[in-house]
Amino acid sequence: MFDPQIIHRHPVKASAEDLLARFNKDVHYNLDYEYSIWQAQLRLQNRSQQEIEAGAVHLRELLFHAEEIEHDRLVEKMEAGEELIFQSDPSKFTALFQEFDLDQQADFPNATPSEYFAILALVYTLESLEAQLEADSRQARVGTLDPLEELQLPSLTNAAKTRLRDAHAMISFIEGIEFEAIFRKKNASRANRAKNQGYRRLKSEIFQFVDKECQELSNRKAAQVAYLQFRKIVDQVSSSDDPEHQIAKWIGEHRKESRTSK
Repeated sequence: MFDPQIIHRHPVKASAEDLLARFNKDVHYNLDYEYSIWQAQLRLQNRSQQEIEAGAVHLRELLFHAEEIEHDRLVEKMEAGEELIFQSDPSKFTALFQEFDLDQQADFPNATPSEYFAILALVYTLESLEAQLEADSRQARVGTLDPLEELQLPSLTNAAKTRLRDAHAMISFIEGIEFEAIFRKKNASRANRAKNQGYRRLKSEIFQFVDKECQELSNRKAAQVAYLQFRKIVDQVSSSDDPEHQIAKWIGEHRKESRTSK
């Protein structure tokens, strides 16, 4: 579990170049670090340093809940003799958005999943930078380190590489959910257009029928006849609880427009 204070220790609203200069201008994998910082900052560009710090605190609590849920799930599977499949942090974390109001935090209001994941990517990047800085510092003092510090050196280097990979994986995950959101929006837009086209066709057919067959009937009576005539199509297109009433309103509007245009 990460320490949210890592966000507090660094000016995460500074440019990627300035942020990296705090560690080492020649930091390893410089372009990779710049990429993960820039991508995370892009999703947090409308947030202040204070809001991002608050978001990191909430994030730690949320990930703790995610670990608890994951632990309980694995215990249930193990007791049932089922195969144990370990989820990634994003997968575990995503479930929480269905259970908790993650956008209702007063100090991190209206937060989106992408923003929380961006903070996590930023935290992973900073953890990697701090581990790499410590590894570089110890490497420069090889020969004067105590045996324990020398033994820890490869672990620090590996931790830095792993956390950087985690940050990039998180960015890829964010791009994935953003693409899915765009895809869903386009599908919804297509569905709405199809629904509206269906309504227009249905209303046109009803008006033609009413003008020809129901001229002497009231709006309500004409609607009842029209509903019987077009019931199958009406039930497919309309979601109204009282389709006859809806049709009567359409007919009333149509007849009013017809009288006005004469």
